This record gives sequence, C-alpha cells and structure tokens, in this order.
Amino acid sequence: MSSPTPRADVVDAARELIDLGEERAGATLDLSRSPAAAERLGRIAADELRGHAVDLVVAWDDARDAVLSHIAARELGVARVTVYEDLGQLIVAAHRLQGARLGVVFTTEDDRHDPGPLTAITTRSGGEVVATVVVVRAEELAAASEES
Repeated sequence: MSSPTPRADVVDAARELIDLGEERAGATLDLSRSPAAAERLGRIAADELRGHAVDLVVAWDDARDAVLSHIAARELGVARVTVYEDLGQLIVAAHRLQGARLGVVFTTEDDRHDPGPLTAITTRSGGEVVATVVVVRAEELAAASEES
C-alpha cells in the first residue's frame, strides 16, 4: 500500500510552522511561528470533519491539538472538549459526550493517542466517535521539512 500524496496546502502551511531545533530528533510544528498558517490547518481539519456531521470536537491536552481543534470547532460552529490523561486514566467531562458525534483532532501522527478508551467512554454515554483527523500526515511533515 502506498502513502497518500501529500496535500500541497498542508505542506505549505506546515513549512511555515516547521521547527528543526537542534535538540530535537526530527522536525516538529510550532504553531506560534505563524498564526495564519495555524488558522489554515485548523480550517483544513474542519473541512475533513464537516462531512461527518460532528457536533463536538475533541482533542487531548496538548497545546497544538488544542489550537487546531479550537479553530476546527469554531469553523464548524460546534463545541470543543479536552481529554486529559493521567497515569493511564482518561479524564473528560463525560456529560458533554452524551449523545454527541465526536470528531477527534490530532496535529500529527506523533500526537495520536489510543482512541479505545475515549470510544468506550463515549459509547457508554450514548455518543459516537465518528471521525479522527490527523491534520499533518507523516509524509506532509517530511515534505515540509525537506523544503524548509
């Protein structure tokens, strides 16, 4: 199976946010480098969620995920909730998941968390995780890094 072709608009935005700091093993994204590029990525996340009739956007407690999920939620006109993880346990306002159609946002594949526990909590609350979005895929981060 081949990797999907990097989306040019994502690569362009990621290029503006790339941080190749010496202390890091690889490239990462620093959303503070360009609020305009962060806005573009948040709108891309919203576009990917739009077709799933999401009524709640979820992100783990990570600054980058929080920024992009906030933008996506704003663009969709829906609420947003944060999931916290402590000692392997999820902490989330479960009452907000009741009957909700969740869209989960991760900035990169490195930010992904196991969706199983969140799915279980959501299902018990009568809700459903209907979409998971990785805004900047590995091949897009690599392409942005090469061109920086």
